[in-house]
Amino acid sequence: MGGVLVVSGFFRLYRLKDLFFFSLDEEVIAFQVRQIITGVHFPAIGVNAADTGLYLGPFYFYLAGPFFWIFRGEPVAGAVLAALIGVVTTGIVFKVGERLFSFGVGAVAALIHAISLPVVLFERKFFNPTPGILISALILWCLAEIKIGRRQYWYGLVLCLGAILHINLAFGVYFVIAALWLWRSRFRPTRREIIGGMIALGIFVWPLVFFDLRHQWFLSKEVISTLESGSKTLNLSSIKVMKPLVFLSKVPLMHLASSNVIDEFSTGPAVTKNLPSGLGIGLLIASGLWLVGTKKNINLKLMITALLISGLALGMYPGFVQEYYGMVMVVPYLLLLARFLKAYSLVGGVVVATLIMLNMIQLVTIYNPHGLKRLEALRSKILQETKGQKLNLLRAGSANYGWGMTYLLTQRGYPPNASFEDPILGFLYQHEKTKADEENFLVFVVSTRESIDAWIVP
Repeated sequence: MGGVLVVSGFFRLYRLKDLFFFSLDEEVIAFQVRQIITGVHFPAIGVNAADTGLYLGPFYFYLAGPFFWIFRGEPVAGAVLAALIGVVTTGIVFKVGERLFSFGVGAVAALIHAISLPVVLFERKFFNPTPGILISALILWCLAEIKIGRRQYWYGLVLCLGAILHINLAFGVYFVIAALWLWRSRFRPTRREIIGGMIALGIFVWPLVFFDLRHQWFLSKEVISTLESGSKTLNLSSIKVMKPLVFLSKVPLMHLASSNVIDEFSTGPAVTKNLPSGLGIGLLIASGLWLVGTKKNINLKLMITALLISGLALGMYPGFVQEYYGMVMVVPYLLLLARFLKAYSLVGGVVVATLIMLNMIQLVTIYNPHGLKRLEALRSKILQETKGQKLNLLRAGSANYGWGMTYLLTQRGYPPNASFEDPILGFLYQHEKTKADEENFLVFVVSTRESIDAWIVP
């Protein structure tokens, strides 16, 4: 198993700055973390939960704090944190598979998680949902332990469920999965366990309550507003279900029409844009037929139930569903896929070996025009040309290859006098700005990727 963890670390650390996205999502969080480590502000609330009107907790900001402090605020801290989370997740996926099925199933599931390019690129992201797969795996691990009588895992389960309020609301379906699993396991918490569970849950809830008390019940009003509009948004949508399923088809191997990551993924969350993977669809169909024809043990039934419930829940998500929300379904899917491949050991071994080789080729050949390494080169060029002079950061047309530059300049002590990102980020670094004389500032215009690349490397 140690070898699988090494492979997982390699896939997440190789070309660390090249493939690490540092765009608007990461920039918002980086500024929040910067405020924490400099003592400017200690937020009690996180980012908006995409397109729902609700807000997440600030746990991820504080989790990233020590890493940014060690790396002196450089964004590579976020890359290291994300990579570490991914490697730990690989280990937990193994533990869940081993507990529910066998050592072999756990090892295969962990190996596919370690090498899956869509999963790897998602887990190289520095934003709130990054720990989502880890949290879902921990929840399933705790449930598996509770099922065999280890009641102390109840507290870990409640802690993980509370963490969802700080990660991504799409993972909220695990409250339902946990309730069904506990019911099926005939688990009845004692009074002491209920009180302890409430305390554990309170660790993650209290920052939101504190914020609500100080801001005239702002969060409560948002929740009520979302519930009132629920009749319009909570209807089951086949389109919302299909997007995560398309993502799952790419987990074994992503179809790449281009080596440019941006052609396959959005500049924000890892949202695949291209066609489903043919191999992935084949494995989905084959494993589905196998499930129909095999004798299902209770653990297999529980994984199938978790997969179906999470898929249906995404179809009723109250906001816009991105393809990467399929991450909610990844752990049950990996375990079912590994169980299928293990049942046909020879064919399964060939499939896994093929996946390792093809994902390795993709990892080596893809490139990311929004990568941190490129942005740092652009920052160095700007500082070299301006020689410390204040500047305005503008952009031409719809060019978006300057996302991240406001933070990078501010982190080095040269916050822009004005930036095209100010409508979103201005309040996060306003205190660091020093106004320049109107006749004594430079203007840097972010234009096309090609022109920027030509300027960086003449």
